[in-house]
Amino acid sequence: ELQRSLIAGLARGEYHLLVGAGFSRGAMGGDNKPLPSASALAEDLFQTFGLGQSMDQDARLQDVYEAALGKRNSSGSTPHGYLAKKFCNCTPSWHGVIFSVHWKRIWSLNIDDLIERAYQVNLQDTPNRRLSPHSWRTPYRLPESDELQCIHLHGYAPQLMSDPSEVVFSIVEYLQASSGPHAWHKVFGDTYLQSPFLVVGARMRDEYDLAESLRRGNSSFQVSGRPSLIVLEEFSELQRIQAKRWGLIPVEMTARDFFRS
Repeated sequence: ELQRSLIAGLARGEYHLLVGAGFSRGAMGGDNKPLPSASALAEDLFQTFGLGQSMDQDARLQDVYEAALGKRNSSGSTPHGYLAKKFCNCTPSWHGVIFSVHWKRIWSLNIDDLIERAYQVNLQDTPNRRLSPHSWRTPYRLPESDELQCIHLHGYAPQLMSDPSEVVFSIVEYLQASSGPHAWHKVFGDTYLQSPFLVVGARMRDEYDLAESLRRGNSSFQVSGRPSLIVLEEFSELQRIQAKRWGLIPVEMTARDFFRS
């Protein structure tokens, strides 16, 4: 019954897609290296900007990023230049398959342009719908009838070089994003509360700017009979408990396998 309801909701364009770092697996960044996980990115930042001999095991990406600010790497790049090179001009692999679904809206916790690049490669799958990227600071507006909005809640790498404050990585930046006058975080919170969501590759553990919205939970099944799912390659027991508590059905599978199943 849940599976039938999910398929019907996807077919009718009722679902929102929320993607995190796990969604980007299998893609290459603009530096011709695989797009990294949060922990791999923290390690690379630590080494690239010469922050010490070895990184603390419990060091978070936010901490490493803050420590790197104000420094330059061996090529003379700032952390923002480094991030722009890595997360712009990405090369997708399987990722264009998401456009076989008529999404209500796409939300991304990633700063890369992977979704936009995958769209360009798969234009034939969305001939009557244009994708429009939005940053968390873009003025809110409803989508036009032929428009699919992709909202980057933590910033959009192609805008980094012209505006370094675009990115949301540090604790301070998370707080500024959630408490500022910008509308998209508030819109996400209201939307997530009742609308059916497919959460892919996002552990939703360190998104401090979205913590309140995520922990209020999702009640789409109670409201509309549509289940909301979270797809991760693996879950710990605690993550399973949290997912269910937040109104999400945990599905242990890679993002690639899920969309191809």
